[in-house]
Amino acid sequence: MIALAAFVLGTFFPNPAAKNKAQGEAINTELIVAQAIVESDYGRSRFAREGHNLFGIRVWSKEGMLPLLQPESIEWRVRVFKNKCESVKYYIEILNTKKVYAEFRRVREITLNRDPIQMAKTLDNFSTNKQYEKYVIEVINKLRNETK
Repeated sequence: MIALAAFVLGTFFPNPAAKNKAQGEAINTELIVAQAIVESDYGRSRFAREGHNLFGIRVWSKEGMLPLLQPESIEWRVRVFKNKCESVKYYIEILNTKKVYAEFRRVREITLNRDPIQMAKTLDNFSTNKQYEKYVIEVINKLRNETK
């Protein structure tokens, strides 16, 4: 977990609020790290290791990685990135541009991008898991406790 956090916080985003230069919209780094941890099992998942996909981002075509135990006939795959930085950039683009994340952007603006827990509560569309927001918030709290 520390290696993943160091990668995201130190290497890719040296400032406290990660910034996508193309969109110009900051995403709270605690939220980025927590979602990456939940989605990639601390960077250990097959999708993170082989496809550099830290967020379980799907592609609606046959191009990408087929999840284990899924039939070839499924219409989606997990997107493959050239590197983990590209995965983070695309994740930021998704949150900054997709209509389903309008509430996320509203909460980010209201909280001045300083409350990742409130922002996490708007991410019900990011996962099919109904407990997703709860897991992300638990990781944020765990990270905060480890840095005390």
